[in-house]
Amino acid sequence: HRHACSVHLDSHFGVPGLEEEPMATVRTAILIWPKSKELGLFLSHYLAQQVDQLWIVGANDAGGKSIGNACKRIDIRCHKFDAARHCSLWQADTSEITHTSESSTIWAESTRYFHAQSQTFATLPGVFSHGQLDKGTALLLDVLTRELTIKPASVLDLGCGAGVIGLTLKQRFQQAQVTLADTDAMALHSSQINRQSLFPEASDIHVLASDRFSDVSDRYQLIVTNPPFHTGIDTDYRFAQDLFSHARQHLTRNGQLWIVANRHLPYEEWAAEHFGKDRITLHQQASGFKVLQVVQPG
Repeated sequence: HRHACSVHLDSHFGVPGLEEEPMATVRTAILIWPKSKELGLFLSHYLAQQVDQLWIVGANDAGGKSIGNACKRIDIRCHKFDAARHCSLWQADTSEITHTSESSTIWAESTRYFHAQSQTFATLPGVFSHGQLDKGTALLLDVLTRELTIKPASVLDLGCGAGVIGLTLKQRFQQAQVTLADTDAMALHSSQINRQSLFPEASDIHVLASDRFSDVSDRYQLIVTNPPFHTGIDTDYRFAQDLFSHARQHLTRNGQLWIVANRHLPYEEWAAEHFGKDRITLHQQASGFKVLQVVQPG
């Protein structure tokens, strides 16, 4: 979206049909097949009802070869138009699909709900751990409940997904200002839904589109995260490495960074490079995960 704007293209960032209606004047859509097949099928189903021509392209090692078979599940016929550079291009047949402007209904039917520490959360397709509380986040919430001794005045939930960690902390520390930041439009809208549902009167909860710390300008007493380590199907440690290299600029004096991560990832080493070994505490390991606390020098 940033790049498109920089070259003066008309670009929208958000969830069409919920945050805005850019599809009204669009006749042709190109869908880049996402990592989540569920999201790919949902977007194909949605777009097929909004446009006259739908093209779908995907990397072969990320499901591109099987897009045609996958779309049979939603009664959309596709034929392979071309294949090159380890990708497949498909054209969807939308001729027999009824177009609809009731896009909000389509989104509502795809929303899934789950519970976390007495609160109910909603997620849209493609959001991490859609429709359930993942084990890593559950472990981090349990450890924070027992081990967090400060009463933070400001909280940043970085890579927030549906906002589960930040909004759970808001329930516990109602005086805290909470920022929910993510780079994914589906995640951000899920966070908006949950913010409005759980804290409809709160004016100190902010949902922020940010690629890691790109649009974060404030300092926080507490930063919490369950950082992703995949981009598509590839392992990608940039989020975590950027987290440690930039977190000190966004923590207050004696501020705390809490992370849940897979046990095999070398987060302690990366954190030590920027904070020092004496600033890192391993609080718990369970179910293949570990919870780390990193404290900013005073």
